[in-house]
Amino acid sequence: MQKLAAMLSQDALYPHPERLTPFIDNHDQIRFAREPGESLPANKLAMTFLLTVRGMPHLYSGDEI
Repeated sequence: MQKLAAMLSQDALYPHPERLTPFIDNHDQIRFAREPGESLPANKLAMTFLLTVRGMPHLYSGDEI
């Protein structure tokens, strides 16, 4: 939670933070669901955060499932 708070506190650096595109994973990173120790509840929590945080959420191929 501290990392999320630190990230979101930097919104003032951007003229329009509501236009930022947050994402959980993409083709350049290991998939969040495949991280060691991650579970379905953790994935649901991450998606809830992604879909409710400021900006336009980016769902990478397969995240919608």
